[in-house]
Parts: sequence; structure tokens; C-alpha cells
Amino acid sequence: MTFRTSIAVLVASAGLAGTPSFLLAQHDQGHGHAEVKAAETFDDAVARIRLEVAELQQLLAAKSVVAAHEPANAISQLAGQLGRLALKPGSGVAREKIRDANIAGKDLAKVASQMHDAADKNDAAACAALLPRLNALVAAVGVFAPEKWVCDMHCEPGTSFDGPGTCPVCKMAYKPISQVPYSASIVASPNPVMPGTKTDLTVRLIDPAGNPVKNLAIVHEKPLHLLMVSSDLSWYAHEHPTPRPDGTLTLPDFAFPAPGEYTLFFDFTPEDKPQQVPQYKVKVQGEAKALVPLVEDYDVVGKVDGYEFRVRCNGEKFMASADSIIRIGIDRDGKPITDLENYLGALGHLVIISQDLKQFVHSHPMDMDDAPGHGDEADGHAHEGAHAGHDHDAILNLARASESLANGKPADVVFHAVFPKPGLYKGFAQFQHQGKILTFPFVIDAQPGDASPHDNAAPAGQGHDHLQSGEKK
Repeated sequence: MTFRTSIAVLVASAGLAGTPSFLLAQHDQGHGHAEVKAAETFDDAVARIRLEVAELQQLLAAKSVVAAHEPANAISQLAGQLGRLALKPGSGVAREKIRDANIAGKDLAKVASQMHDAADKNDAAACAALLPRLNALVAAVGVFAPEKWVCDMHCEPGTSFDGPGTCPVCKMAYKPISQVPYSASIVASPNPVMPGTKTDLTVRLIDPAGNPVKNLAIVHEKPLHLLMVSSDLSWYAHEHPTPRPDGTLTLPDFAFPAPGEYTLFFDFTPEDKPQQVPQYKVKVQGEAKALVPLVEDYDVVGKVDGYEFRVRCNGEKFMASADSIIRIGIDRDGKPITDLENYLGALGHLVIISQDLKQFVHSHPMDMDDAPGHGDEADGHAHEGAHAGHDHDAILNLARASESLANGKPADVVFHAVFPKPGLYKGFAQFQHQGKILTFPFVIDAQPGDASPHDNAAPAGQGHDHLQSGEKK
């Protein structure tokens, strides 16, 4: 059985523009970095650098230090392109300032690379020391591409301004566009939403400037993955609304099962932009039942439609801030299932959501047959440079070692995740076998752990020394 690679991590992040409010990391390549697409223009590169810096600061503030190596890597790569982009006709950089822009870009790339290395080592003090210099250099390159400002209430959709000011409609101060997140909303018909009643849901996705998001990349066969949970995570749905020419998407005849509040996560990727996962709350009328408490149960065999599932971990606890290998075994009639079918472009999907609904990941299986130092080149996502096999090899070796656990089997589907802080998380694993979609829920209580990267890879669930966290989706 062949598994495709996914390095997936969890981290909380709120109010971040250009990245999701609840950041999701989903990397379909071997190394622990998402692919950084080359910028087309100088302004585009600087705008993306600003978004990555906003994410990096959010991650450091959340003490998800290792997660910061992802945006730091993106900043370094984008900054390294600024000199070339400044030379392009129509770049907006005055001829006599091209040299200055090039030098500022190189300096920023160097400091961002240092930030990457410090984050990769989970060195919070070094990251904090580098941050003022990083921000100063971002401001230096920003001189050549001034940032636009907008009203984050979108009182005048599509309107931007050259600097600070006050919105004449809502009287709120304008914000830099890099600080305004993508958002999503739902219009329900009929409204109010009643339990058990078929309801047509219309989804509207909005960019930071207030414009409808119309051009979505197809990711795992769909433009939008809509993940929905009840407030206590006892109910879960994974749906795919259909796009319409006006940019909205529709999900007809959907019925919420019971009264209460539901959280919707919109997993989408605008063309040429980072992955987004804004959220929206839907209230279903009626008296909500008592919440079902989460209880850790990952080491208990679960039975779904005649199949037996187990998160294979040999009884060891999962640790926060450490690489966790989640092996999901699927048996039927006492024999392992070895002929799973692809579902939405992958052999499996694993969504993990924290009890407080602030951490989220959408992960896909690792490629256990991958060679050391290589990414998934078939998807064009292999990484260049000496660092290309670093995280990947350590995590892959960790995953391979986990097969030797007492209850590990070669046919297990293997995922990688990092729990950014201690607490309860609920996972929803989905697979397809003989045309049937199987959903297996389980609960993990991530324990406090002291992790530092890449040292002493340990079996799945044990507190080994690697913290990698990042929430982009």
C-alpha cells in the first residue's frame, strides 16, 4: 500500500489576514514547508511578505515557536526575489532605488533565514531577539511598495486607501490590508434554521478588501471543503458546496441534526494566495441538549459499519509540542484492510479540532515508501537545498519506527500532526472502502511536554524532541 506524504501541524491563530483565522497546515510534499510560489511582481512579493510576517508574529505570540519556521522560510524566499523583481519594467521601483531595494531584500532574506533556523530549534529567545530587526527590514522594503488600508467592516467593498484614516460609514479606523483576514458567511433558506429540516445554504467568501472570492484553486478535487462540528464536537460533517458564476457556493437540502450552535470551517485556497480557513457560526433553533463531554478514547477499538478502528500508539500518551505519528489501523473480520480507495484525491483525510474550536488541521497520509531526502516530486512539491530532507527524514524515520509497536501493522494509515498546547482534541478520520465512506472519531488528550526539534525520534505518542507547529490551511 502506498501513502502520499503530508506533513500536517496544528496551531491557534486569530484575526490573521492572508492566512486563516484558525490556521491549517496541509503540506502535500515531503519536507515540512509548504511550497512558496514565486512572486510575479515586486508589489505582490512585498504584500505576501507582510502576510507571512503577520502570521509569524501570531505564532510567536501563541508560543508556537517551531511553527514560525514556515512563514520565516516564505519570507526568506520572497525577499530573495525582490532584487530581480525590482529590475522588471513597470516594477514601481525607481531606477535609482533598485540597488537599495535589492540590498534591503537580501538583508531581509538573511534575517528571515536566521529566524527560520531559530524557530526550527524551538529557540523562543532567539526569535524574540530577531523580530525587531525583521520588522525593521520589512518596513525598509515596504517603502518601495506602500501598503493599502481598508475598512475591515467592508463598508465600501473593494475600496482601499493609501494610508490611515477613519471610515465615514462605521467610524472605525482603517487597517493595513495585511491585518484583515479572509472571511466567510452563510445565508440559510429557510431562515431561521430548524433541526432536521432541509435547508439551502449559500456560502459567500470575502477577501481582505471586501471583494467576493471567485477564483478558487482545486485542492483534493474540490474548490471548498466545508467542515462542520457541533459545539461539543459530538457531530461532524465534511461537505463540498458547488460554485456558482457569481462567486457564491451552494449546499442544497442540508439538515442540521439538532438544536444548538455549529461551527463551520471553510477550507479553501484562492488562486495565487495562501490557504484559508475562516469560520462561521450557525445557530439552529430549539432547546440545545446538554453538551457531551470529551473523554480520551484513542486507545480503544472503535467499531464503524462492521470495521474495527484503532489509533495505534501502544498505550503511550501524545505530547503537546512534539511530532506525533498517528497510525490508524482498519480491520474487518480480524484482518487488516489493504485495499482502501482514494477519497477526494488521498488515501485518507484526518481533521483534528481542539475542544475550544481554536485549533484545526486537515491532514493526509504520509508516504511510507518515500526515499530519504525526497519530497513528493510527482506533485511538483519537492524542495530545493540542503534543508529539503531535514524535517521530512526525521518524521519519516519516526513514522517507520512506530510500525514496530506492539499493535502497529504495515497496512496502518499513517498521519503526522503536532498538538500546539496541552488539552483535548477530537479527530475525525475518513476513508473509502468498496465505495463506502467510513468516518472514525477519536479523542486525544495531549499532555504537557518539553520538545526541541529532531532529537531522539521516539515511537508514536511518546514525548520526543521535536516541536513543529503551524496552522495554514
